[in-house]
Amino acid sequence: MRPLLRPLLGLIGLVALLVACSSDDSRDHGGGPITDPMTADALADYWDAGDQAGASLTAADDLWETFAALAADPDSPAAEALTAAHAYAAACTLASVQLDRWAELENRVNSYGGAKSEIDEAARDAALGALEAAADAAMAGGESLVVSWQVLGGVASLRTALADPEGTLPVTGTLAEALAARLAVRDSAVLDAIAQDDDHGGLLPLADIPGVNPDSREAGYLDLDDDHPVKLACRAAVPRWDAAERATSIDLLERAARGRLRLFAAVGAGGTNLTDLPHHLTGQGESAPATHELTLDLRDGHDGQPIGGGALVLLQRLGQMSEQPRLALLDGVSAQCLAGVPAGEYTILVMAEGWARAVAPAVTTSDGLVVSLTLTHLADGALLFDGIEAPAMGGAGGRVDLSAAAASALGDPLSFAWDVRGPEWPAWWGAGPRASRSSPRRPASTPPS
Repeated sequence: MRPLLRPLLGLIGLVALLVACSSDDSRDHGGGPITDPMTADALADYWDAGDQAGASLTAADDLWETFAALAADPDSPAAEALTAAHAYAAACTLASVQLDRWAELENRVNSYGGAKSEIDEAARDAALGALEAAADAAMAGGESLVVSWQVLGGVASLRTALADPEGTLPVTGTLAEALAARLAVRDSAVLDAIAQDDDHGGLLPLADIPGVNPDSREAGYLDLDDDHPVKLACRAAVPRWDAAERATSIDLLERAARGRLRLFAAVGAGGTNLTDLPHHLTGQGESAPATHELTLDLRDGHDGQPIGGGALVLLQRLGQMSEQPRLALLDGVSAQCLAGVPAGEYTILVMAEGWARAVAPAVTTSDGLVVSLTLTHLADGALLFDGIEAPAMGGAGGRVDLSAAAASALGDPLSFAWDVRGPEWPAWWGAGPRASRSSPRRPASTPPS
């Protein structure tokens, strides 16, 4: 072979270096080695985090039913219902912690792709935004129920309940305004009862209100401080004789507890279990928007077949007030799920056991819309490339460096091989230059030399 006539070599490299990992700054890897061994663990724990959050929300739903039954019973002591409200809040706190963990895993796993390399930055940000909003919503739901029952159950005034260190509602918040409106309605009912000298069978403590006749008692009631025990008792007594006020108050309590985030269990392909979904996703004070039917089409990204088993789907309706978000966690979703939702824009996050999650960010609804989401099974995503770097060409007899980074979604050790070929040669010159090398599988922590 004549060196002076040898054309420049073209290089094509393929090197499997390391397993998928993330660093503390997941996006600042600079194409260098992936050294954090926790990414595989994060992938393995990802489904469990979502499943456990769903289980905590299921437990919270059961505790809500216990509380609602006590609140609906006119003879139930307010303190007993308050204990149930605190139990509900504890379950919501646990769900919030698990949703935060889910978001943390999403952040760590997606940082280096793993089985999620097909997800772009916008989808990653959308997934994190939905999970973080869900965690905040779960926590706020538990706190809101405790504060709301303190007010409506006659345990504390609105001012005192909002000052409770366990409460985080802003005084000017939407829920605080709704509670104040209910108290105004109850005050009106108390004043009507005073005017008619009607203690509603002993439910209203008329004798404890300052004054000697209806007119003086009306003035005396209005002069009472909101924290006065008599005023608290009078306000709490109204729903005991007024069934309409009781029903309206329970509806307000439910919106406080579950209005931001709600679990819909055993969804399947849709139907009766999603009947309340459009109402839940409707914003506070929003006139009923048009409802669109959409189909979630969940497919295996490898062969295009519907995924098996139930999936978790987190829906976030975008464009809502920050203090009143609208999110729903759908459990047991089938591969073809039909759902009705208010018209608008949504982030849709899908997760199934053994699969990497899929995200559809900023989906704008239309009637009959099919939202196709492909999920990568972790077993089918063992090797994914993060990048390959090599010069376009090199001189004859010179040294050329090339590098590549690959990720094992399962955290398995990887083998590697490289092959360097020259360009096409005339047949009469014989075979072109070629060099190759291969290596057996190496432990995940040992980069090839």
